[in-house]
Amino acid sequence: MTCRSVLTIIFLLISNLLFANENNERELSQYSFGALTTEDGLPTNGVLNIYQTRDKYLWLSTYNGLVRYNGESMYIINQGNTEGLTTHAFTVMLETKSARWFGTQAGLVKYSNHQWKVFTEKEGLIHNEIKKIVEDRNGNLWIGTPEGLCYFDIKQQKFITAGIPPILKNASISDLLLDKAGKLWVGTEAKGLFKYAIDDKKFDYVNKKIKNINALVVDQKENLWIGGDNFLKRLNKEFELSVFEAMNKLPSKHVTALYEDSKGAIWIGTEKGVARYFNRSISSFSRNKEINKHVVCSIVEDHEGNYWIGTYQHGAYRLNMGQFVSYGVQQGVTGKFVYSIAQGESKDEILLATNNGITVYKDKTKTFSPHWYNPKLKTRNLKDILVDSKKNIWIASKKGLTKVDRHQKATHYTKLDGLGNIYARFTFEDSFGNIWVGTIDGLSLLKQDGHFKTFTTKDGLANNFILSIFEDSRRRLWISTKSGITIYEEGKFHNFMKEHGLNSELVFKVTEDHKGVIWFGTNNGIFRFEEDKVFSYHRKIEGEVTSAFNIIEDQENNLLWVGCNVGVYTLDIDELDQVYAGKLDKAQLKLYSTKDGMKSKSVMANGKSLVRDNGHIWFHTYDGVSIVDCNNIKTDKIPPTVIINKVTVNGRTIDHRGDHLEIPEGNTRLEIAYEGVSLLHPEGIHYKYKLEGFDKDWIEAEGGKRAIYTNLPPKEYTFLISAGNQDNAWLENPVKLEFNKRATFYERLEVQVLFTLAFFLVLFVVYRWRVRRFKLREVKLEMKVTERTREIYEKSEELQQQSEELQQQAEELQQQRDYLSETNDLISERNDELNAKNVEVSELIEQVRSINSDMKRKNKRMTDSIRYAKTMQFALLPSAKKLQRAFAEHFIIFKPKDIVSGDFYWMTIPEDNTTFVASVDCTGHGVPGGFMSMLGISILNKIIKEHKEYDTVEILTKLNASIIDYLQQENSDIDDGMDLALLKVVADGKGETEVTFTGAKSTVYFYKTKEDQLISLKGDNISIGGRSKKKKEKKFTSHSIQLQEGDKIYLSTDGYIDQNNKFRKKIGKKLFEDILSGTSKLEMSKQKEQLEYLLQRHQGEEDQRDDITVIGFKL
Repeated sequence: MTCRSVLTIIFLLISNLLFANENNERELSQYSFGALTTEDGLPTNGVLNIYQTRDKYLWLSTYNGLVRYNGESMYIINQGNTEGLTTHAFTVMLETKSARWFGTQAGLVKYSNHQWKVFTEKEGLIHNEIKKIVEDRNGNLWIGTPEGLCYFDIKQQKFITAGIPPILKNASISDLLLDKAGKLWVGTEAKGLFKYAIDDKKFDYVNKKIKNINALVVDQKENLWIGGDNFLKRLNKEFELSVFEAMNKLPSKHVTALYEDSKGAIWIGTEKGVARYFNRSISSFSRNKEINKHVVCSIVEDHEGNYWIGTYQHGAYRLNMGQFVSYGVQQGVTGKFVYSIAQGESKDEILLATNNGITVYKDKTKTFSPHWYNPKLKTRNLKDILVDSKKNIWIASKKGLTKVDRHQKATHYTKLDGLGNIYARFTFEDSFGNIWVGTIDGLSLLKQDGHFKTFTTKDGLANNFILSIFEDSRRRLWISTKSGITIYEEGKFHNFMKEHGLNSELVFKVTEDHKGVIWFGTNNGIFRFEEDKVFSYHRKIEGEVTSAFNIIEDQENNLLWVGCNVGVYTLDIDELDQVYAGKLDKAQLKLYSTKDGMKSKSVMANGKSLVRDNGHIWFHTYDGVSIVDCNNIKTDKIPPTVIINKVTVNGRTIDHRGDHLEIPEGNTRLEIAYEGVSLLHPEGIHYKYKLEGFDKDWIEAEGGKRAIYTNLPPKEYTFLISAGNQDNAWLENPVKLEFNKRATFYERLEVQVLFTLAFFLVLFVVYRWRVRRFKLREVKLEMKVTERTREIYEKSEELQQQSEELQQQAEELQQQRDYLSETNDLISERNDELNAKNVEVSELIEQVRSINSDMKRKNKRMTDSIRYAKTMQFALLPSAKKLQRAFAEHFIIFKPKDIVSGDFYWMTIPEDNTTFVASVDCTGHGVPGGFMSMLGISILNKIIKEHKEYDTVEILTKLNASIIDYLQQENSDIDDGMDLALLKVVADGKGETEVTFTGAKSTVYFYKTKEDQLISLKGDNISIGGRSKKKKEKKFTSHSIQLQEGDKIYLSTDGYIDQNNKFRKKIGKKLFEDILSGTSKLEMSKQKEQLEYLLQRHQGEEDQRDDITVIGFKL
């Protein structure tokens, strides 16, 4: 039997031992229970001491190492991983202002300034085995060992025994205690009990008669409790000693540990379990008969109100007063399984139908007891109970239906009385006073003559197996069956499922809120019915739980309480309304389970809960009843603590625990790892962080518990990290990490100033040089102007002579003008001839226009046909709804080069846990490629859906053969084919997924989230059809890989990789893989945006080269 199983048995067999308790404190058996054993990571189940440090970590001392626990995971410290330690056996712990001290079986261990140091007998320790450590007002440590008492002087850093009375130097010390006055109480095994005044070095009290002391504690009234072998005593302030009056109520008289909690209750650990003494009342948590020993070694209360009990052989367990109070067989409930809860004949009475008869609860006595009618029941295994408006009690079971009237007269009904079946499951009274009974074979209505009329599917019921009945404000009966809901209204049945499309046939419960909204609890979550339409909240609730066995409205807190198979959860109605209106993506869920006081984490699927007038909701469970007070809903106001536990730069861990952290210069990757500590609800911790000097706003952390920054500019930074719990209680003061990013040589201020001065000096020199050159050019220019003036004068005389020559030439031109006039008349005659020819050309142009218009019409018809082909092609691609069903988070980049694409993507889901996905690149693009894609889709559907072929190698082999046959490639020169990547994704429902890949000239990429690693698998170097068409028997191979929830898969044709830029350079496979790796941590929608942006930036104004398809999805 495992330790976890043993602890579970212990918890189920808790016994209570009560005195008169006016305050009605919750019994230990009603505390929520949790265990830490080797199955949870403890190095051994012997937990000798439990201690909580200021940073809220829980420390567990064991014989096989020291354990640091944050509520979720453990870190074990031992010789193997910690330099300086000399033993695995830790016995006790103490935290002071400057250090943490650990008692071991091989000396005293000090942890300070991140260093471990061991003190042994060589350094003056009186004995290496440490049993107890306490700190006095001077900061000195008093150490109890089997060989006596000594103290460690903090200032002198040495052990001292001088001045200690001889009787304590030689005594076996079992416990030490420092009281409020600073006096040291010493408990020994054989020498007695002592109160020692440290400053005066004398005894204030000595009692040598008390032997075998194991534990000491001083309570708030300054009474000293002394526990030992077969005794528990109290010593008051006047040193009057008395024996604990309730020794016979303890699990064992052998007391091993004592502790006083924050409420003043005394916790008593024994060799057979633990007990709590408060207000003269004892409640015990005792051992099971199968356990030979169950010795309690340590008890402590943490800052969140959990009680931790360390045991000698069975690990540590946690007790906590949760939101729920549970009552079971230990408190008087007659059966473990509670199927139905009903208000009794009076308001202070509650009736429970169990697997062992009826239980009655009375408010006045606060007790559970068997009902008087139990001995007369046909069977004690009951299914439902109802008290009608006439105070009749109706009891449903597998043996029929029983009515007990106010005069205690019983009437039993069977099939002979008209019941649909002797197995009666549900009873209901409508607003007219009619009694309805749901059976496994129909719905029965009690008639005036005392017989039942039964309705079945012949009358309009969806199914004869009745689950529940509900009446709404319009007096309609909602009848839940195994095949959906039937509504009974005005004497007629009609099928609600078919009329309104509720896509969950198994509806456990129907309810109506105060606004008239109908709510359904189903095996597929919750639904609402409003404005004559059904709305599903599937995947619209953060942390969604699939089942919803019953739904209860809490109008006071505006909540829905939903019982399910993992506990009870609440939903804020305002948030549900916002989701319904499209103003909010998801509503938040808060789950209550065994950690919150429920004995059983599952509510009965078919039964009745009860809402009382005092605001208490009673839930029927597999282990008694669990009650929540809606008027007193506790919220966790204690935020988790946050610890920065690791800082790495470029993959190398650096010490971040000094006063100021220096980050080296250059291009760096800074990673800051952190964790939160919550011992109550670690699963509810969420984080946000901000790097002051870089981030403008706080960043909501999403998993990983780390913040990553790259290439930060050189300057001072402050990293802030904060954490909140499930009730959004956040740290008031975020944890800080201050650091400085050093500058490179060229980034230093003095270097930049020198560079700036040098730059301006160069500018000044250049300026002076340019001015000098301009002045020289000005002198040369003046000389040239003088020379040019002289040349102009000489040219003026030449021009005068040329003017006279031009006059003579003008006369010659007049003669030529007369000749041109005659020529112009001749041209006019030729122009008339050309006009005639122009008419003929115009007619020809009209004929061309007519032909062109006809061609445009034909081209439009062809384009419309191609666009229709595109419509057909897109209709064959997987729908968004189908993709969403398979993969909630995914993206698709699908960019045809022409109207019709030669690429296509394909998916089918032949079984619930099996999905096939493919990306395909057909020969060519446009219409030819489009025809090939439609052919490929048709063949793939036929192979998998009709032939039921699920082997990826066989699928590609058959696809290859089919392409060759369809295109008759063996006897022709048709060279068309396709490259293809095919995935088979099989999920086991537990977070593990097996992916099988077979490819034809294609590659698939897998991103493993935990390892932060991108993996690529390459398919076979052969195509489907195409050039290898003569070889039908192509040999394809498959590859399998195991993936976890959160891992990602990417498929792509070669269009993205082969796209060129203006320099004719392709993106290429290497860059494509870098892009995937660099963006894989983003949400799928953000990653798609990055892929499209990088593609557009690379392509620029260049034409698209090929069809582009990229698919990504997250498991």
